[in-house]
Amino acid sequence: MAYKKLRYFPITPRLQRLFMSPRTAEHMTWHQSHLAVDGVMVHPSDGEAWKHFNSMHPYFSAESRNVRLGLCTDGFNPFSLFAALYSC
Repeated sequence: MAYKKLRYFPITPRLQRLFMSPRTAEHMTWHQSHLAVDGVMVHPSDGEAWKHFNSMHPYFSAESRNVRLGLCTDGFNPFSLFAALYSC
């Protein structure tokens, strides 16, 4: 019988391990050091939402090691409407 389960994996140790390697740390801070070309979006940091967030939270955006996390769900339906034409 299938059960719905929520699993929690602490993210802090995972991020610490990513920053331990100089090669990986360089990739983790690339969003701050790359040169953006006007009108070309090659990374989410080139988007308007990222720039708006930086202007609203200058203290957070000043540190290149701060990580912005995105939430992605596939097939999640918050209202249990199984006949819905879309999912979140």
